[in-house]
Amino acid sequence: ITAVLIYPNPASNQVTIKGETEELLHCTIYNSIGQNVTQHVIIVDKKNQSLVVDISALSTGVYTVKTKTATTKLRKD
Repeated sequence: ITAVLIYPNPASNQVTIKGETEELLHCTIYNSIGQNVTQHVIIVDKKNQSLVVDISALSTGVYTVKTKTATTKLRKD
């Protein structure tokens, strides 16, 4: 299983998601009740092995970030 790193966590405006390029091709974000909220975030910068994501449109709470094989919790303050 490939490690995916999300920082800062907790975050309020932007997070960086680091991982293998193929891992990040399938990146979705779900809220605490399992709704896909990926369409509410903006990918600000896409590099080889990282995504910078603007999460300021999301409400405060805990989110689940799923990539190809990894699932990581993210707290939005």
